Amino acid sequence: MMNGLDDDSLAKVTLKTARRMLESRLGMEEFTLDARKDELKEFVEEVFSEVQDKHLKDEEKRRKQEEKKDKEQREKKEMEERRQQAMKEVMEEQQQEKEGGKETGKGKDGEKQTEKERVKVKEEEKEKEKEREDDEVRQELERIVMLQAASE
Repeated sequence: MMNGLDDDSLAKVTLKTARRMLESRLGMEEFTLDARKDELKEFVEEVFSEVQDKHLKDEEKRRKQEEKKDKEQREKKEMEERRQQAMKEVMEEQQQEKEGGKETGKGKDGEKQTEKERVKVKEEEKEKEKEREDDEVRQELERIVMLQAASE
């Protein structure tokens, strides 16, 4: 928003209405700025271009944030599925031990592999959690910087 105008209002502003608004806000007599039409036209087009660029950048940033959120949700779901699979395997192994150690063809090596998989899943979970925390910190810093810039 710029001096009370939002993006929709800017789209409706003509060069003539922009001159009249400036004259009014600057306490000038009506038609005073008509002599500077060309100069003001360039300035207004520049300002409109900046507003449009900012709008496009904001939209791109919002899209990237949504994509990042979707990706994190997919990764979280995949990690949870792997964790559940690992838990299922552990429970099956425990059940087999209770039933007298029925063989599944894995034997001792298979149990070691399962333990490695569980460790790997835990490490992946920790890594993803750290990445999420880092992203949250980055986003918060961006908000602080934007707020600081806006207040200046």
